[in-house]
Amino acid sequence: MRHSIKDLLSVFLMGLAMMIVSATAQAYIFVLEDVTFSDGGTVVGFFEFAGDWHINVSGGDVDRFPEFDYKPSTSEIFPVQDIAGLTFLLGATGTDRSLRLLLPDPQNAGVRSGDVLPLITVDAVHLRWSEEATGVLEYRSITGGRALVSCGTECSPSQGVPEPSGFVFLAAGIAIGIARLAKHSKRHGITSLR
Repeated sequence: MRHSIKDLLSVFLMGLAMMIVSATAQAYIFVLEDVTFSDGGTVVGFFEFAGDWHINVSGGDVDRFPEFDYKPSTSEIFPVQDIAGLTFLLGATGTDRSLRLLLPDPQNAGVRSGDVLPLITVDAVHLRWSEEATGVLEYRSITGGRALVSCGTECSPSQGVPEPSGFVFLAAGIAIGIARLAKHSKRHGITSLR
């Protein structure tokens, strides 16, 4: 019977974790500063984890990497948040051109609005790096830069705040867990949680 109570607690914690993850980086806006490529090119602009972006790349080897604006009408954004931090992959629509930016996770780093995060140029532990690429073998790595962190309308000046939709994740996690617990209990003949 104790096992079932532990299962119920883990279900609640899973739902709570889903809610927290959904709120972690969504409200942050990252403004790029002093970002440079290995060929002398530069990157300027901003991006949000859950929505808008406008990043201009220019200079450097313009024959291989002509000036380009990554924005919603010309590219797609694929934000990923994991144990290693935040990865923003921008893919130019209809081409094989892409821009990858790596940042520490602002929530895990205790970042507040107004703080500055260094771009991660190389993450040797997880075998990732910040770069722009056109095809498999043509790339230019980002050699330095940072991102100024600010909050949008969805977070307080000191931290991210769960959106109301985050509670949907909490409820979904609990509902899925309860269904799994009921199935497990039925399979093993457990009729109560006493």
